[in-house]
Amino acid sequence: MSQLPDSLPTRLGHSEKIEEIRKAYSTLLNIQEAISASDTTKASRESHEQKLVHVRVVGYLIREGPSLTASEFVAKEVNLCEEDEDKIDKAGERYFHHYLCAFKKSGGRTPASSLSAFDAFESKKEMAMEMLRQAEKPPQDHKAAKRQALVRDDFQCVVSGKYDLEMTRKNDDLRAAACNFSPPRVGITQCAHIIPSSTNKSILDSKDKHEHAASFWAILGCFGYEDIQDKLKGKDINSLDNVMTLGMEIHHCFDQLMMWFEAVEGSPDTYTIKATEPLVLALCKAADCKITLTSADERLPLPNPDYLEIHAACCRVAHLSGAGEYMDKVLEDLEDTRVLSEDGSTAHMLSFALQKEAIAVV
Repeated sequence: MSQLPDSLPTRLGHSEKIEEIRKAYSTLLNIQEAISASDTTKASRESHEQKLVHVRVVGYLIREGPSLTASEFVAKEVNLCEEDEDKIDKAGERYFHHYLCAFKKSGGRTPASSLSAFDAFESKKEMAMEMLRQAEKPPQDHKAAKRQALVRDDFQCVVSGKYDLEMTRKNDDLRAAACNFSPPRVGITQCAHIIPSSTNKSILDSKDKHEHAASFWAILGCFGYEDIQDKLKGKDINSLDNVMTLGMEIHHCFDQLMMWFEAVEGSPDTYTIKATEPLVLALCKAADCKITLTSADERLPLPNPDYLEIHAACCRVAHLSGAGEYMDKVLEDLEDTRVLSEDGSTAHMLSFALQKEAIAVV
């Protein structure tokens, strides 16, 4: 778990509210120091760890938020807490559950990877035209989004460059393109949502899932993204600018907050692939891990850079604050624990399990 650094990143110096940010960050540093220095018993150890995670989530949101507006908003919220440790803990808990956990997938069904309802085509262009003819515009479900994303992304994972196995089997052009590499670039691809579909819950869903979704969109609104909920409501969560074609392993890393797309300043639709584990970067097709997203059909929009930055900020905060590692630890403990302890030392697992159930992808 990474401690909050003493100094703020230089980018925050551009904020007109830099003094408010400095004041809030100083408060968080003091609380972090106080929690770290406090004595803990066995029963309170998990609560102690939770509090450290929560205060660091708040601090890293100020440092790594998806927008300057986000950093300013979180700093304002901290200052309104007037150095009250419990209030700041509650704020961190909210961001942990309704922002970070919203992006981290655990369990649930992954939609089918392949599209097999197409005959063999010699020409890639013919197959692309047939897939677009059969698909709805804009895509109204996961299957339609998968088809259109495959065409837009040239039938390959945008990170690894591996061509979709099912499509390659049915098309001579794709087979030849994949075999231009040694070994051939081919694999199972999936349609990955950037803003998760679990955030798009209506009043027809359970009360907990609806409340989680409302909290998620409220946070994004406070971060300066008030219009995204309307853009992605209902079936529009499958909009092409919210999906991309990823290989199965890369999709897993993306959903587990292990990998993200970091925009290259001054180069539209160009990103550096970042990861919490260096081995993940070995999956990239480019040695420098830089990719430029392109559309094989100008009618098909590219992934929205704002959505990718929101996901990237979530990954950075989860990694740097220790929240991602904490989530994994609690999930492992849940699998190994059949009965909760009477001394309250496992209460954090019950709380976490209930929150994950509220946002489970179904």
